[in-house]
Amino acid sequence: MSGLVDNLNAVAINDASLVRDALAGSERGFERLVRKHQVPILRFLKRRLGRTEDAEDVLQETFAAVHRNLHRYDARWQVSTWIFTIARRQAASYARRAKLPVEPGAVGDDQHDPNQPGVDARMVVDDERDNLWTLARQALSGDQFDVLWMFYAEQMSLDQVAKVTDKSSLSTRVSLHRARQKLKRALQTKHPEDRR
Repeated sequence: MSGLVDNLNAVAINDASLVRDALAGSERGFERLVRKHQVPILRFLKRRLGRTEDAEDVLQETFAAVHRNLHRYDARWQVSTWIFTIARRQAASYARRAKLPVEPGAVGDDQHDPNQPGVDARMVVDDERDNLWTLARQALSGDQFDVLWMFYAEQMSLDQVAKVTDKSSLSTRVSLHRARQKLKRALQTKHPEDRR
């Protein structure tokens, strides 16, 4: 357990040093911060917004906001939690401005057809996971989807998710429970033969 805590502390120290470097005017420090966090943020935004193009636009807006607000970063938070908070707010603003609909199948514009030759078991598992997240995006409210995504896909703790969503830990726990129950009902409706 001590090794895990040491690794987490090393990550936090590394992130904090990148923020300090960026604040001191180091372009390289900010570029490293972006490179380190852009993949999970983009993955979240693609799931949240449904289209890669929209997600990439919001990713740019997110890191522009991060850069503008570096001086506001509070070292008591993990940098990833702070950036996810900004990304979530940017995504909500973008969706409102663009009046984005939640379209069936909009998520995962790079999905694979498991019936094509040469498709291995991993691709089939990826498709099933993508289909689950697509259903979650359709069935859940934006807040419920965000909580579920951050907890399971990004493996954030409940406390981290609570900070990103600006809710109490108890409220976050309740939202997560309700999201799971709602997704379970949606799965049972979609696949009544799999009821357990």
